[in-house]
Amino acid sequence: MTSNLYSKKTVVVAKSDRADYTTIAEAIKNAQPETIILVKPGIYRESIVIDKSLEILGDGKVSDIVIEATNLNCILMQTDYAIVRGFTLRESTVGVCVPKGQLILEDCDLTAYDCGIVICGSEANPIIRRCCIHDGQGNGIQIKDNGQGVIEDCDIYGNTYSGVKIDKGGNPMIRRCRIYDGKSCGISIKYNGLGTIEDCDIYGNTYSGVYIDKVGNPTIGRCRIYDGKKDGIWITDNGLGTLEDCDIYGNTYPGVYIGKASNPTIRNCRIYDGKEDGIWITDNGLGTLEDCDIYGNTYSGVSIDKGGNPTIRRCRIYDGKEDGIEIKYNGQGVIEDCDIYSNNYQGIKINKNSNITLRNCRIYDCK
Repeated sequence: MTSNLYSKKTVVVAKSDRADYTTIAEAIKNAQPETIILVKPGIYRESIVIDKSLEILGDGKVSDIVIEATNLNCILMQTDYAIVRGFTLRESTVGVCVPKGQLILEDCDLTAYDCGIVICGSEANPIIRRCCIHDGQGNGIQIKDNGQGVIEDCDIYGNTYSGVKIDKGGNPMIRRCRIYDGKSCGISIKYNGLGTIEDCDIYGNTYSGVYIDKVGNPTIGRCRIYDGKKDGIWITDNGLGTLEDCDIYGNTYPGVYIGKASNPTIRNCRIYDGKEDGIWITDNGLGTLEDCDIYGNTYSGVSIDKGGNPTIRRCRIYDGKEDGIEIKYNGQGVIEDCDIYSNNYQGIKINKNSNITLRNCRIYDCK
């Protein structure tokens, strides 16, 4: 299992009488700190409170080692450090609750009626690796109340609410995850939620791939956000955020929506092949777009209206099926050093009391 098996005390849990214990809770109660608890295949109908530093390791196929809890958490973390690896967790409320400490949760399969994993409070800083969090009736993972943590190499899919919800100062690192086929948003960040999201695939969700609201301010880098049934990224109600080197494509609504005084920064992104606008800035939305490629969208590459007022620099806006940039209904903005070309309608279309500043742009080969 691990080299620690030879240096730490090990006890065995199994459904047979030949084991040291027949329940995991009993093994935890009697274990000294630093003990390794090996759990053999079986269905363990119990709720586990980890209140000392332990390694609790499934010894067999993940699908054969099941912890089921009713009306309680499968796992509640109540110590500074512990490892849990190799379990199927089924729960009628929250699967794993981490209000404190560093729980290392690896190679687990979680389905919960409410939320798969809740990370809450400034003392919570878990590491979640190679887990599947799926088909829950709530959020897949929620990070709130200044909780932190690292979530990497996970599959998060088919949940009724957000695959990942970050709010109230939550600030996780999310790396190399696949967040897909949710019945709501892929990731939602709101109420001063933060977070760094890198190298993730976010796709096929019913609502926005990423939803940023109410001063949410994540950093999103090198992600692919695609094939959503609504917007790729929706930023509203003073939402912020920095997006860099992302691919946003094939979404049913605009690739990026910016509204209601939101002010994100979008750099070095590719926004393409959307079924509506590439980017839509409306309802006094702001934003800075730099060094982006916006192409092949069904409507305008960039649409600005209703007091939208972005700054667009050094972008290439091309091969759109309608206008390159359309500004209407009191739309504003500064557009500098851009190449706008080969769009089916006008390179830039301005109407309805709109007013933009245009500097050093090249507009050509529009049809």
